[in-house]
Amino acid sequence: MGTSDSPTVANDELRISRCDLVSNELNELFSEFVVAALAHRGGTALIDELFDDNKRDLAVLVERDCVWKISRSEELAGFAVVQGFTLMALMVKPTVRRQGIARAALQLLLREMPNLRDGLSLPGDRSTKSLYESVGWKARLLTMRAE
Repeated sequence: MGTSDSPTVANDELRISRCDLVSNELNELFSEFVVAALAHRGGTALIDELFDDNKRDLAVLVERDCVWKISRSEELAGFAVVQGFTLMALMVKPTVRRQGIARAALQLLLREMPNLRDGLSLPGDRSTKSLYESVGWKARLLTMRAE
């Protein structure tokens, strides 16, 4: 589990830090992410990649030390989930979207974890693909799976 001396990286007023406890606000945002992912083609596979069981509890990911909290002016702006060298998810609160927070957060994550090499994107999710391209990542593999 994360500790109070978890790394924090700042970019002007935006900060990322490893999450060591689940607030109600973060849990609600994560629940919104799960619902949105499950409604999207490929979302079930993504959620299955995050969890070993059907519990889908954010605390499990926090315990694994793979959740990063994104804050702006000390308020929750979003979160990222990183497993190994893969960005599994990055979500910005709907009320603060379209302000460059996702790109800045990804740049901060890359500064903190230079070995971060891959990012997952659901089929047809052009905004996530554009986000990854904005930091120089290129699509390199598309996995097709029989249903």
